[in-house]
Amino acid sequence: MYAMTGQNSILKERVISLSRWDFYAVLVIFFVLVLQALNWYHFPLFLDCYYHLSVMMGFADAGGWVGVSFWEYAPFGRPHLYPPLFHILELAVFKSGFSPITVARFFDFLIYPFFLFIDWRILRDIFSKELAFFNLLLLASSYPLYLAMVNNIPFVLALLAGILSFYFIQKGRLWSSVLCLALSFYAHSLMSWISFAAIFIYGLLNTRTRKAAFLACLGSCVLASPFLIHQAKYYLFFNPVRVLEFFFFSATPVLYLLSFFGLLLAYRKRGPYLFFVALAVSMSALLFTNRDRFFSGQGCIPASFLAAVVIDDLWKRIFLNKQKWYRALFFAVFFLVFFLATPVVVYSPEVTKNSIVHRPPLLSISSRVFDESGAGGPRSEKGMTFYHPAVVDDMVRLVTENSSSEDIVFSNYSYGGGMITALANRATSGAMLHEVLPFDLRDPVAQARLVLVFKDQQDRFFSGLPQLVERYGLRKIGETDLAALYSNDGCGFVRQVIPAKIPFWLMFGLFFAVLASIYIENKLMKKKLT
Repeated sequence: MYAMTGQNSILKERVISLSRWDFYAVLVIFFVLVLQALNWYHFPLFLDCYYHLSVMMGFADAGGWVGVSFWEYAPFGRPHLYPPLFHILELAVFKSGFSPITVARFFDFLIYPFFLFIDWRILRDIFSKELAFFNLLLLASSYPLYLAMVNNIPFVLALLAGILSFYFIQKGRLWSSVLCLALSFYAHSLMSWISFAAIFIYGLLNTRTRKAAFLACLGSCVLASPFLIHQAKYYLFFNPVRVLEFFFFSATPVLYLLSFFGLLLAYRKRGPYLFFVALAVSMSALLFTNRDRFFSGQGCIPASFLAAVVIDDLWKRIFLNKQKWYRALFFAVFFLVFFLATPVVVYSPEVTKNSIVHRPPLLSISSRVFDESGAGGPRSEKGMTFYHPAVVDDMVRLVTENSSSEDIVFSNYSYGGGMITALANRATSGAMLHEVLPFDLRDPVAQARLVLVFKDQQDRFFSGLPQLVERYGLRKIGETDLAALYSNDGCGFVRQVIPAKIPFWLMFGLFFAVLASIYIENKLMKKKLT
């Protein structure tokens, strides 16, 4: 009886604690989930996902994590330097019996609402329900931010791990903070150092949490050192590439104007507010590497928080105790400015084959929710996918039926070829991403048993195809609406599978050990508090 009474009182307290702010926030996240579910068959949205699927399939063939990408630049391969966390998560879903395309759809579906939910819960717990709600609305108002999150899931995972590290510092759970920041290094190479810098700068700014922040930085480097050493071992193979998306972006002047005042206000408030000041400062590194992500993508996340600080302050100072119509006017203006008629600065240079002609930025009024400019929008070849079962599956079937698992495929279009080879589980003599150099590069056509030639937008093959066929003695196997497939019968190269350095059981075991450690520390801390 007493146990039931105690449980009822706890449940009653939880219901009371769910204010209307929480209700509206959950409603927003639920609405996002519904929209994602309705778009299930439109996923995956971006071509980058096929690179990650190819890594996942490579790990599956190797038996776990391997330090050589033998499925790219085959048969010689290249160092595999991409952090493995996302591919381990993909592999867990794949090993559960789902197809590669379902794996890609699942993570495209999940990442955006998952980030919104975790970010909202953290801000609600550390700051206030109102601030968390305003921040949630600002994040949900930007379609380019949504595209950026779906386009680069490992980047988002590394950012989220950094924010969680900050959260655990605030809660006095140092070990959990160390583990989360270490996970960031295993998620994305660039964003992990941005998260590291944010925690370090936060320690410099906030004397109360300085020791914990510095220990988190030190501990994370120790735990991440095996992979950091692996990357350092092959530093000569790094090949920085400025992708086309760098030159395109869209920015919301109102958001960045509010975030500027929010920066000043957050600095004056001190305490945990300083973390987002630190994150905004560290995110400025994207101006030199991924400008589109700074203005249109993940750089909007600290900007949205700082803008939400100003909006929350205005709400509490001016509108909270006013009549209902005043409060209604406040939200009407908010939705008008951030959802319906947002001033947007769009920078879109003219891109030719050999040059980029810069043009003045344009100021326009658009519905921010549906604005696709910037953040890997339609101007970028990676900002779209052309996956369609009726088209792509025909070519995947043609490749699998006319090759063995050890055969190598070459394509005249690296992204399209990467998509087909990932879904067909075949090695390629090329690569989708070129930031890491191969061990050896000779003649990618001669190294391939199959040659996949894509058509252009006018449904034509490139003009040099007859010469290519004659030079290598290619034999046409078949043709679909997407491309033609040729056989290079004189090829003597095959894929060389490299055995895993870290087997499946150890990969998954380490990951779940990290989650268990975080769970146990949090349980112990809660018991101490009660």
